[in-house]
Amino acid sequence: MSAVTFPFPPGVARLISTAARTTLPALILGEPGTECRAVARAIHREGGGPEPTFVALTCRGLTAERLQAALTEGTATVRTLLIEDLDQLDAQAQHLLLLFLEEPPPSGEATAVRVLGAAPAGRLDPIAPDLLHRLGPLRIVLPPLRERREAIPDLVAAIVKRLARLHGLRPRTFTPMALARLQAYPWPYNLVELEATVARTLALAQGETIDEADLLLAMPAQVAPPPATTGGEAPGRTVEPAREVEGIEILRLVGHELRNPLVTVKTFAQLLPERFDDPAFRGRFYESLLRELDRMERLLEILAGYARLSARAAQPVDLPALLRRTLSAWEWTFQERGAQVRLEPGEARSVQADPEYVEFALHRLWGYVSEVMDPEGGLTVTVAPQQVTLSYVPRAAQGAPADDAIERRLALFLARRALEEAGWGLDLTLSERQATLVLRLPG
Repeated sequence: MSAVTFPFPPGVARLISTAARTTLPALILGEPGTECRAVARAIHREGGGPEPTFVALTCRGLTAERLQAALTEGTATVRTLLIEDLDQLDAQAQHLLLLFLEEPPPSGEATAVRVLGAAPAGRLDPIAPDLLHRLGPLRIVLPPLRERREAIPDLVAAIVKRLARLHGLRPRTFTPMALARLQAYPWPYNLVELEATVARTLALAQGETIDEADLLLAMPAQVAPPPATTGGEAPGRTVEPAREVEGIEILRLVGHELRNPLVTVKTFAQLLPERFDDPAFRGRFYESLLRELDRMERLLEILAGYARLSARAAQPVDLPALLRRTLSAWEWTFQERGAQVRLEPGEARSVQADPEYVEFALHRLWGYVSEVMDPEGGLTVTVAPQQVTLSYVPRAAQGAPADDAIERRLALFLARRALEEAGWGLDLTLSERQATLVLRLPG
């Protein structure tokens, strides 16, 4: 059984054993990072298959010809063929796979194959219903990590052992506070993200034990620079701010990040009576309490600012003056980061807008840009007849605390909502060397 996914949930472990005893097709469903491939390998190994006879194909760009070759390639041993991203398999290849499943080679022939399909649980519509039924005599649904938080301590212990064996990382014990923080984290990328977090923490932490402060949790920023390319500048691409993670998903993550500090404080509070005489513990409790309250306050302030907006009332607004006033409030922040800000107001003009909504959005955008820009590139704000353009160089992708990333997601999402309610629009275009936020003005 895979060390990465050990322990499997009991129901999944039983289905793995059942699938391994036959060559029946099986369908494995799970979110990204739930390790569908590890489950398929466990079925193959428990069924006695040698490693070279396990084949994994992804449906991205998979042609019917390549699928035909994989299904009929001769071998003296029963092979396991895993077809990943089944929802992306084109209609011709789906038909070919269906025909193969309807009349598979008899067990014992040279071309005998155990077919396993893997797909995201919520993306089955593109798959033909008859193919789903043929693949699904056995259906294995992998729960996301957030739904089995009680298993995280065992998972962490198993991952530590595996990383020590494979990569020579020094094994260490995670404290109850560290495990409580891991259990409170939302884990959007599930087991894969948990393993990466444990590996990063073991590699960089210095102590003999891993405490909460040693954890190096990281959630990808909502908008990140595109990967570097070779030979010229990468073509620009337009990103809808906060649409890569829908509003409901952002609010769910915010809910987790408001709950996480409470879990940490509660854990410390439960341990306080028995460790009250330990001055070091009391000091850590005090520091943790202040830190977690600060995290909650920052998120709540963004939400409260949006909640305080009153009924919309459009009126003429001096746009350059509004830009200057809101930028002046962030002047110290940009200076502290060593960033220069240049405002090019163009011809002075008034626009119809609700100044309260636009001002809220601008403050959120200045805060967002100050976090994601490369200070050496500076920020240029240009006013044109139909739009306001914020141009900056995005800083290189780097790890950031999960709460900071969620703050940025929330700020950008609410800025967009406030602008839309004011009759404006917001677009973000990214290239390798330039990021541009465009505020589209009403006509």
